[in-house]
Amino acid sequence: MGNADWQTPPWFFEACDRIWGPFEVDAAASKANKLCPMRLGKEFGSGGGKPWPFEDKRVWLNPPYRNMAGWVETVIEEAKERNNTTVLLGPIPRGDMWTIRLRNHAEIVEIDGRLKFIDPEKKGRAQPMGGNILAIVRPPLYGVVWPTGYTGMRLNLFGIQRFYEEGGGTT
Repeated sequence: MGNADWQTPPWFFEACDRIWGPFEVDAAASKANKLCPMRLGKEFGSGGGKPWPFEDKRVWLNPPYRNMAGWVETVIEEAKERNNTTVLLGPIPRGDMWTIRLRNHAEIVEIDGRLKFIDPEKKGRAQPMGGNILAIVRPPLYGVVWPTGYTGMRLNLFGIQRFYEEGGGTT
């Protein structure tokens, strides 16, 4: 992949924002590609132990894929310690240890179709390979058992993109 700053297409972000938002923070975003009013740089999530400087927020996260284990641990910790709900856009899990942790702590939503990210350098480079999932990591809430693992929810990219192309969204 080479570049860690591939941007989420705004139409896809807006659809997710309608379903799980409103998102207040774009974690792992650069100044140029942030999609929320507040952003965090990559230093806050790749397992470096630097806590997020807020609580009780809805967070959008399209992290660099090269250190998914660190990002997964960060969002699990942020849910437990600071009540942050994070929707993580990641690669389809392949059986790594981080995928097991994620399945045990998040609702996994499958994405039908291949998401085409925006090249921040606008050089027409190859897209990141493979398909994607969304993982919703929620804080513990006494008396509530959040769904974890694959729950059967799916997002159809063709239908969502068509809705926005026909003027159904604001993007």
